Order: sequence, then C-alpha cells, then structure tokens
Amino acid sequence: ASVELTEEVVVVATKPLVKMDLTATTSIVGDDVISQLPVAEVQDILRLQAGVVVSAGGDIHIRGGRANQVAYQIDGVPVTDVYDGSSTINVNQNAVQELQVISGAFNAEYGQAQSGVVNLVTKDGNNNFAGNIQAYSGDYVSDKTDIFSNVEDVSPVGIRNIEGSLSGPILKDDLFFYVNGRYYFNSGSLYGQRYYLISDRAIEDPQTQQLNVQQSGDKEYVSMNESETVYGQGKVTYRLFQGLKLSYNFLIEQRDYK
Repeated sequence: ASVELTEEVVVVATKPLVKMDLTATTSIVGDDVISQLPVAEVQDILRLQAGVVVSAGGDIHIRGGRANQVAYQIDGVPVTDVYDGSSTINVNQNAVQELQVISGAFNAEYGQAQSGVVNLVTKDGNNNFAGNIQAYSGDYVSDKTDIFSNVEDVSPVGIRNIEGSLSGPILKDDLFFYVNGRYYFNSGSLYGQRYYLISDRAIEDPQTQQLNVQQSGDKEYVSMNESETVYGQGKVTYRLFQGLKLSYNFLIEQRDYK
C-alpha cells in the first residue's frame, strides 16, 4: 500500500573521488554506446578499451598478459575454455546489454584469471515488442595483383552478414523473451589455383629416373580461407519480485572453415 508522508524527505549523497575499497580497474560499455560504434564483433569493442589488445587470430590480451590468462563470463556464468583459455561461446554485439572489462588486481570473487575478466550482460525482453534487422555485404579490393591472386574478381556479396532480433512479453509484467540470430559468410581474401587433385600421382621413369607428376586440376581459382558462421541466442526471463529476475539463456554457434 502507498504511504503518504507529511513532509518531503531529500537525500543528498556525493560520489567519493577515490574509492578506498576498489582494487581493480573496470571499464563498462552500455548498449547505448555500442549501438553508436562502427563495430561488428564483440572483439572490436574490446579493442577500444585501454590495456586490451586483440591479435590477428582473435586472441585477447589484457595488460600484456597471455591469452589464456583472461576469464570470460556471460551473465556472470563462466564460459572459459579449460583447454586454451579462450571463450567457448561468442555473443552477437547487438545482443549485449553491457560489456564489463575488469583488469588489474581484481577481487577474489573472480577466480581462474590472472590478467583480466570479460563479462557480457545480455539483453532481456520487456512489456513492449521490439525487433531489429540489419545486413551488409562487400568484398576485398586491392591493386596488388602480384601479391593477391584473383583479387580483381570482385563480388558484391563476397562478404555478407544478416542479423536480426526480436523481444517482447510472454506474460505481461512476469515473463519475457529475447531471441537473436546471425548468419555470416566470408569468401576469403587468399586464393590459390587448382593444379592438382588428390587422385593425382607422381610416377618415376625407371630408365631416366625422371619424376612425372600428374596435373588433373582445372586451374580454377579456389578460396583458401573461406568461412561460414551461424549464431543463435535465446533468453527467457521471469520477474519474481522487487526487481529480482530469473533467466534461462541458451546460445548456439556453428562454424565451417574450408
């Protein structure tokens, strides 16, 4: 029940310039900032943070530490690969509500990490239905034809990305959903010519000892680093009481390299 006060109560608090109990450096990026950045991957957002370096292979290094010294979390749940220390699951940047990068002498609550912690908070649904869809395409272009083979063969859809999301209520004020999906294809930037097939053989002449190698290939240009990736995420949130929420989050990812 509502309670009416006879007099107005004003509470004033000032933020301290130095927090004595804060031992770690924390960088927080919200979805309002992410939506304005020209980025397509979460790694692109991490690259913009101080002390974070992303290698050409996608490995993340924080403050000079090794790639396996970073702990990854999604909604507070650890998703670090115990084999090589990388993240076992990738999240689309449009599905990120908040990105937290904790580096330095972080608190004891963050275990299994030496150089930093990356925590992704995913989006929830609400009482309003909302959707988003975006797409882009392109290709690699260069005048260095002596280095890059077949680069003059430009395809407008050599690189294509399609992503969409939908959120809304299942039961108003109580149960909500959020789904996100993405398809990404990259034809690659490195090409080679098909001179040989796996059925070709090398035959040595017993008299001249000359080696004759069969060449049954059609000499067509073939991409050497083509990739295709499908992402999917779904989240169901149940609001209990006083802002307490119970969420079930599932993510899928499939990658194919040729």
